[in-house]
Amino acid sequence: KKNQKEEPPRSIKRKRDKVPLHTATHYSLLTLIREENNTQQRAAATMGAAISSTISLGLTYCACSSASSICNACLGQTSPSTSGRRRSVLLLALSVLLALTFQYSLAPAILGEESGWWNVFRKAGLGRRVFRSWTDGCDGYLSEGGGDDVSKVSGPYAQCAGNAGVYRPTLFSFLFFAVAAVASYFRPSLNREVWPAKYSIYLISVLGSVFMSNHPWFLGIFLNLSRLGAMVFIVIQQIILIDLAYNWNDSWVGKADSADRLEWGSGAKWLRATIAVCAGFYVLTFVGIGLLYHYFSGCGGNTAIITMTLLGIIAMTLLQLSGFEGSLLTSSVISLYVVYLGYSAVSKNPNGLCNPQLAKENDMWGIIIGLFLTALSLAWTGW
Repeated sequence: KKNQKEEPPRSIKRKRDKVPLHTATHYSLLTLIREENNTQQRAAATMGAAISSTISLGLTYCACSSASSICNACLGQTSPSTSGRRRSVLLLALSVLLALTFQYSLAPAILGEESGWWNVFRKAGLGRRVFRSWTDGCDGYLSEGGGDDVSKVSGPYAQCAGNAGVYRPTLFSFLFFAVAAVASYFRPSLNREVWPAKYSIYLISVLGSVFMSNHPWFLGIFLNLSRLGAMVFIVIQQIILIDLAYNWNDSWVGKADSADRLEWGSGAKWLRATIAVCAGFYVLTFVGIGLLYHYFSGCGGNTAIITMTLLGIIAMTLLQLSGFEGSLLTSSVISLYVVYLGYSAVSKNPNGLCNPQLAKENDMWGIIIGLFLTALSLAWTGW
């Protein structure tokens, strides 16, 4: 009896040996339903991914096409019938922006105060290299500012470092266009090609200039070269302003003629507007002359510059009115520009008796007017 196995009851054995038919069918149906649901879910996920990918590709194409259209409209195309003039103007504008950033932001940060993390960083390694590069050649200005700690972050010493900051991006923009001019002479298509690489080379060069010493590259060689370039630029800027004023005058006179052809007398408003602009410019011109006499006279050099400016304006206006192809609008524009040049000259006089601007570190009005004229000249040249 002990060796015999106990068998389960007959009813339980039947349940184990045999599964009802309806239960197996139920399980099979559930399995099929689950597989069908999984298949539908996978198909829906695949369809959703395909739709989202199509939408993403469409939006990407629209965005790229729009960006390309905007770049072509603003900067010109690269077809054989175009040139890289607009891209060149944009690089010049970038150079001006970097020069302002270097002068009024980076240079004061490099000089810094005699405390803080920069004071520790600039005493060794790369920080010491940068500090010495930006202050090289400026030590002689410490005696003019008193030689104290305050004069190191303001006064002539700081102005020397800031001016050297301006020379960095402008030197490499000069070198860039010099090399580009020579390369375009031998291969004209380079003027409109590979501009992303050109911008990259320029920006890398400007970044490397941060570690270059002021002397002799910036305060020696390029300083004297930029003085000659400034004189050439003033002449070119006058030509640009004359061309702009002539086109402005021809545009308004042409609109007056077109309006008169449609209805006699309707073009008088354009002629009145031209005369009003001329009168306004001449009023500003003579007010400027009066202010120059009031604030900057008192020494022979300034008085001579202001008087020559006034006589030149009168002679130029009379000469313009004496001809048949004269444009009074052009004369008024150049007269106002000459007053600005006169102000730039007398405001740089080192004699404090006749230069109230000498005590100020930055001539804000001179900077604003100069930037406006530069932007106007570049925009007219490029567009």
